[in-house]
Amino acid sequence: MRRRKQDHEHARSNRWEEVTFLHWRYEPEAVQRLLPPGLEVDTCEGAAWVGLVLFRMRVGLLGLPPVPWLLTFPETNVRTYVRTRDGATGVWFFSLDAARLAPVLVGRSTYRLR
Repeated sequence: MRRRKQDHEHARSNRWEEVTFLHWRYEPEAVQRLLPPGLEVDTCEGAAWVGLVLFRMRVGLLGLPPVPWLLTFPETNVRTYVRTRDGATGVWFFSLDAARLAPVLVGRSTYRLR
């Protein structure tokens, strides 16, 4: 019997709860100066947008319910919206903060977060 290889996308689930999005409008040039080479600020209505996003994250592993004291935690991020040279869109995090050490360590090792 062959087993399907399971990657991290199938091995975990994330749920955002109690989410708040706050966004501020900026001149694109002001935000562009803060981005690394290779990224270009993505604009909407001629403006760059910087967001503050607050939420409670619930992480489930391998179909198990989240362990409240370990995998349920508040998270806050400060972000802007970007494009790569080839036109792909994405999010650039200026700050990504979580209140539990285990998810921070996984994020740093898996997604190269600092």
